Amino acid sequence: MNYLLHLVIYLSIYAIVALSLNIVVGYCGRLTLAHAGYYAVGSYAYALVALKLGWGFLPALALAVGLAAVLSLAVSLPTWRLKGDFFVMVSLAVQTLIFSVIYNWTSADDEPGTWKNLTNGPFGLAGVPSPAIIGIKFDTLSSMALLSLVLAGVCFLLGWALLHSPWGRVLQAMRDDELVARGLGKNVRLLKAEAFAVACGMAAVGGAIYASYVSYVDPSLAS
Repeated sequence: MNYLLHLVIYLSIYAIVALSLNIVVGYCGRLTLAHAGYYAVGSYAYALVALKLGWGFLPALALAVGLAAVLSLAVSLPTWRLKGDFFVMVSLAVQTLIFSVIYNWTSADDEPGTWKNLTNGPFGLAGVPSPAIIGIKFDTLSSMALLSLVLAGVCFLLGWALLHSPWGRVLQAMRDDELVARGLGKNVRLLKAEAFAVACGMAAVGGAIYASYVSYVDPSLAS
């Protein structure tokens, strides 16, 4: 039974990440190799504020989502000019940059989580606290599985609502023929930035769930 609950948690995490990637690849028509990097950004952001600042689950999750959405500009800005293989290479460069920052932001003389040793390099950050919401702790497999399923359901409903809204239909129109979308007066640049922000923020949700469940994050999350 414990193993089944463990699988439920991991399947929920992967479902969230897959849904977020589908926004970029399926609906935006852009193949990105940087998505794991934003998953790792969510994991580390959540781990740091929960571990070092004592933030609760929801505030830490909100910060992780916001940070990943802001950093998504590193990928979405090049899409204004680059397409096809050129954009794929830029996204790979961003992925490599995120991994390098996480792997190398370390100092043997400082405590993990401090400015000079923010990520603790290849050793990662251990002891991430279990999530708690309004005093309710999710520190058992069954409660963690329930929380991950609820968050996956929220992400699915949010994604479905967005992609079946006028915003989502314009996104598909841009994917099928960007020139036509421009001709109809749609702000294609803004649309791409919004799509990447939503996708990267959603990937960060998966990363935060992972960090709170495993209680440990390391640079392999970004690879």
